[in-house]
Amino acid sequence: MASDDCNNLKYDEACLQVWAQNSSDVYLWTQSEECYNCDLLKTANITNNKITSIRLKTVYRLWLHLTNDQNESFYNCRTLYNFEEHGTYQWNITNNLKCSQIEQILPPHNFYMAFFYALLLIIPSFAVWFFIIYIQRTNIVPSVFRFSSKTDLDIENTAPKCDVTISHGSDVELNNVDFGTGSNEPVIIHPQIPTPVKNTSYRITSLDAFRGISMTLMIFVNLGGGRYWFFQHAPWNGVTIADFILPWFCWVMGVSIAISLRSQLRSSTKRKYVFGRIVRRSIVLLIMGLVLNSVHHNNLNTFRPMGVLQRLAIIYFIAATLETIFMRPQPYFTNTKFDIVRDIIESGPQWLVVIFLVSIHLAVTYLLPVPGCPKGYLGPGGLYNHSSNLNCTGGAAGYIDRLVLGENHMYYGTATPVYQSRPFDPEGILSTLTNVLLVYMGVHAGRIILCYQYTNERIKRWIAWTLVLGAASGILCNFSKEDGLIPLNKNMFSLSYAFIAGSSAFFLFMLLFLIIEHWRLWSGSPFCEIGQNSILLFVGHEILYDTLPWCWEPVNDTSHTEYLVMHCWATIFWCVIALVMHKKNIFIVV
Repeated sequence: MASDDCNNLKYDEACLQVWAQNSSDVYLWTQSEECYNCDLLKTANITNNKITSIRLKTVYRLWLHLTNDQNESFYNCRTLYNFEEHGTYQWNITNNLKCSQIEQILPPHNFYMAFFYALLLIIPSFAVWFFIIYIQRTNIVPSVFRFSSKTDLDIENTAPKCDVTISHGSDVELNNVDFGTGSNEPVIIHPQIPTPVKNTSYRITSLDAFRGISMTLMIFVNLGGGRYWFFQHAPWNGVTIADFILPWFCWVMGVSIAISLRSQLRSSTKRKYVFGRIVRRSIVLLIMGLVLNSVHHNNLNTFRPMGVLQRLAIIYFIAATLETIFMRPQPYFTNTKFDIVRDIIESGPQWLVVIFLVSIHLAVTYLLPVPGCPKGYLGPGGLYNHSSNLNCTGGAAGYIDRLVLGENHMYYGTATPVYQSRPFDPEGILSTLTNVLLVYMGVHAGRIILCYQYTNERIKRWIAWTLVLGAASGILCNFSKEDGLIPLNKNMFSLSYAFIAGSSAFFLFMLLFLIIEHWRLWSGSPFCEIGQNSILLFVGHEILYDTLPWCWEPVNDTSHTEYLVMHCWATIFWCVIALVMHKKNIFIVV
């Protein structure tokens, strides 16, 4: 963190110049505010009667403290300060153990100027796309240059496929898992509330759009998000926008499971064949995940067996198997006072199983004895809480992963840079159980579509789930970052985190459903097209993330500008690839 030279500051760096007058053996101690209850660490020795220049990170606010060689604190010299990128600051120390306020002597760069340049790339890209959409709906250009019609893609025209397939033309399988061309059957949409209208079958375009939005954000974040901290995962407790993207995918997968399996059961497909497809799909996803993990890290001594696709394979298998066993081929109409909870009645057995899995997660998390650690420990270990539990990273979840996988085969995680903690895998074994809960929230959202005909009936239930899950999450975490019973934690996929992720997914899908399906204000383009080839985008950007023409070694790494423009360009490029494949009616599904 410290340096005697503040020339050529890089992004997220500032310069602090400390002047010590007749005060020998002065030491600067610092610590990030993000590091909860962490002791300050010695950062630099301050030279007497000379300006000492120190590089400091500006990602989070910093605690600063000055002591002498007897470890005596200087008067009024412990402070929390928000340094800004490329700013130069001055701090003066006098011989009577006093120090001045920190003063800014050179202004920082405009931290958000990079977004202006990014918009110069993004806005024209959208303009070009909507212009193409406009001309392909007119007679200005021949039909050969037009995009294929969305109505040509009808999943009931083909039998479900289970293996990775490339399809051409209108006979396209749209019955996939989470990644792929979109897994939803035509559903009856009644645009008016509550007056019935003539039934018309539509794909649920809003589901494709939600998947496309999530995939676009995932690519951008995985590439680096312009190296901005708010586009990175939270170090431990708390959430950022990046922490919602994978849960949204899991939730969308759940919606797809409900609609896809109902379609197969309605077509009189035997459940054993449906289960066979589930097994094959899960195995394909699992193998793809293992292969992706080995692309850039093929050392068996450090190979990581867990990952995003592996997690999706497991939770898909569990959720889809539950639905295959218990789902009814037709909606259950009671025509009684219980009609209002028809969706819950239909899914009662499945929810009992899911609640049982969550109960196992809670019991293991809070009751499993972990050697050398307090029972129910939820912290990141390392410097957390004054280094009182140095080797207890992740509590029971981390202990199980280290025992089963081995520490050399785990992801180092987002907590390590801040807390200097042990490796912790965010796609670990124990957190899979609460991830199943999130998937099943999506399954239930799909069941609401299948059980109720009118938009107002669906919207009221989605709003109820949004509010109940949001309130439950707030109560569990005590509406705070660190002080709740179960903090929001993406790494451990805590119960409060599963609730808030599910609440946000219900809310966003409800908005998209209203805008696209009900009010018809937006076609969902280009995100619905992007969402229909998400397996290609995920695998492609994971393999080629550091290669031309998507990414390059920055010419100027002193600010976020080139990183943000590069990552936006790479994201747009992958989206263009998906759009071209959609135009050619080429879809890669699992």
